[in-house]
Amino acid sequence: MPFEETAKLRSPDDYNLDLTKLCEKLGDCKDKILRVHFWKHEDLRVKGWDTDDKGLKVDDGGLPVVMLPETKEGD
Repeated sequence: MPFEETAKLRSPDDYNLDLTKLCEKLGDCKDKILRVHFWKHEDLRVKGWDTDDKGLKVDDGGLPVVMLPETKEGD
C-alpha cells in the first residue's frame, strides 16, 4: 500500500492484518514458547491467527494463548 493511502486509514475497520507467517515462525519454535499473550481490537480483521480451545493452531498442535483484557477509555 502506498504511503499516501496509509494516511487515509483511520480505524481498525480499515486494516487487514495477515499473521500467517508469524504463526509459522511460532510453530517452528513452539517447544521454546510457554504461552502467547495478545490483545486484538474487535473490529480488526486478522488472517492466519486461528485459535480454538487448545490455543493458537500451529503445525503439530497448538500454543496456549492468553487473551489480554481490553483497555479502558483513557488508558
